[in-house]
Amino acid sequence: MFKSIELQEVYKNFTERELFAGLDINFKVGEIHGLIGKSGSGKSTIINMVLGFDFPDKGYILFDGKIAEAQDFKMLRACTAYVPQNVNIIGSGKVWDTIQSRFDFKTNKLKRPNRKQILSVIKHLALEESILESEFKSTSGGEKQRIAIAIATLLDKQIMIFDEPSSGLDDRSKEIVATYISNLRDKIIIISTHDLVLKGICTSITNLEQK
Repeated sequence: MFKSIELQEVYKNFTERELFAGLDINFKVGEIHGLIGKSGSGKSTIINMVLGFDFPDKGYILFDGKIAEAQDFKMLRACTAYVPQNVNIIGSGKVWDTIQSRFDFKTNKLKRPNRKQILSVIKHLALEESILESEFKSTSGGEKQRIAIAIATLLDKQIMIFDEPSSGLDDRSKEIVATYISNLRDKIIIISTHDLVLKGICTSITNLEQK
């Protein structure tokens, strides 16, 4: 179980531009940490470093106070549910099949949800039962976003990363999603966002425009 993920004195250059110089962030269990900043400020780079897909030019990534090694990143990824900004890529066929397909992977098979569990989650996200029989690609952008969040919740991972989760949502749906995420417990939650509603539920914030 991961209790903390820390970036310590991280330096990173990108296309001959200094992105971070001595960046410190600590993501902790029970907190919702917001990464705030405009496009190009480094939000995605931080997420990629947390997941082990990118690395600092200088500095450290620590898991529970220890410098992370290759096998640690692999273990962390198995414990992470990630909701991408482009949710169009997550599925095809009916919504029911899109949800169930995530549980075909070896690490997720034992967590496969039944219909009652799925209905409980989607109703909290203001989605109707009938959407399960809809073609995923025919759903609206906001519905796709909430379906992706439902899948991430059903996977029941210890770490949840949301990349611009308000994308495609109207004001009411933003409030629903914000309330839903704020009620998640005992997890490390990272939100990359520029939305004021989601910023409001964060218990800690890194403003990358001030780094």
